Amino acid sequence: MLWLWNFFLEKRQFSYVLIATLVVAGSFALLQIPKEVQPPINIPEGIVVTALPGAAATDIETLVTNKIEDQISGISNIDTMTSVSSDGVSQITVQFLANADINQSIQDLRDAVAKAIPNLPADATTPAITKVSFSNSPILIASISGDVSPLTLSTVGQTVSDALKRVSGVSEVQVAGVPNREVDVIVDKKELLAYGLQISDVLGAINANNATLPVGSISMDGISYNVNFKGSITDPSTIQNIVVANKNGTLIYVRDVAQVFDGLAPATTYSRLSINGTGSRSALTFSIYKQSDASIQGVGDAVRQVLTSMQDNTLAGFNVYISPATDMGVQVGKQLGELAKTGLETVALVILVLLITIGWRESIVAAISIPLSFLIAFIGLYLTGNSLNFITLFALILRWVSWWTRVLS
Repeated sequence: MLWLWNFFLEKRQFSYVLIATLVVAGSFALLQIPKEVQPPINIPEGIVVTALPGAAATDIETLVTNKIEDQISGISNIDTMTSVSSDGVSQITVQFLANADINQSIQDLRDAVAKAIPNLPADATTPAITKVSFSNSPILIASISGDVSPLTLSTVGQTVSDALKRVSGVSEVQVAGVPNREVDVIVDKKELLAYGLQISDVLGAINANNATLPVGSISMDGISYNVNFKGSITDPSTIQNIVVANKNGTLIYVRDVAQVFDGLAPATTYSRLSINGTGSRSALTFSIYKQSDASIQGVGDAVRQVLTSMQDNTLAGFNVYISPATDMGVQVGKQLGELAKTGLETVALVILVLLITIGWRESIVAAISIPLSFLIAFIGLYLTGNSLNFITLFALILRWVSWWTRVLS
């Protein structure tokens, strides 16, 4: 009899250890599982867009589309590939097999397009590769405004954007509301003729000095010439001191033949902010996107912390507004919270029914087994790489209710 008692005692101790392990593992999994509004839907499809301004559709087909398609056709796991060549733009849509690794397939697509770039016309833009996704929407939209000049607002916006891009889990930050910073070089035609120079001399001098600045323009006789500044110059005033030519030992600088203005590019988007009925002001609007494997709540909390910390320095004196309707981290918390509340109410009702109809022992067993079954399910979700969303949580509750319905019947 003693050995039988020891056997049952050991079994009971093992059960206690097993339950404790499941509780710890399930709680850990619940904290680590990404929380989403809906399950991510991966579409095995990528789109390649290339622009060649001024080219006719037939030229786009020959010079751009065909050359890119030749490289893409060598990729494995391609189901279908379609293309549209229109005036100035080439668009190629690549659909992969349903069982293909979408991330690896998109990377293979990028590699193939990169091989085709040397064969494209020099005036063609760098092909843009986009992964098609239903979940490609911002998780948080924030706006800032202040009684400052548009140039200052643009500078602050760049600082904030850079800080948000460094947040773990953030894939992209789009800024709208204020034009990008731009340097304008207004060339005096009379001065050019006086020094025996041409507009190409000014362009060549600036490019030769490798200036690192946003896209600007040189204006002459009402015609604007776009210039890309790529290099090491960060102060726009430095452009004035660039040497354009050497005439008989006399150095001709940019400032001698042109005026340099540090300003803003033409506006393409507008954003205004009004809080609590106050007058609206020019604002910057930041749309934050997360990485596919990041948690909405985690990224949202981190972004809000960055914005809060910057209000003591960079954003001092600015109004910062985060729209609750577009803060997906808050929305996910509310939806999952409401669904969890409904689940707990259902569990409590089942336990009460068991207590009244069968007995207290059965109700205690249910009170223990129900949370434990959920924790085991969370472990499975975590190990399989799934997220916790309203569909998975509702499925767990529905599955559990149907099981207990069969038990009670």
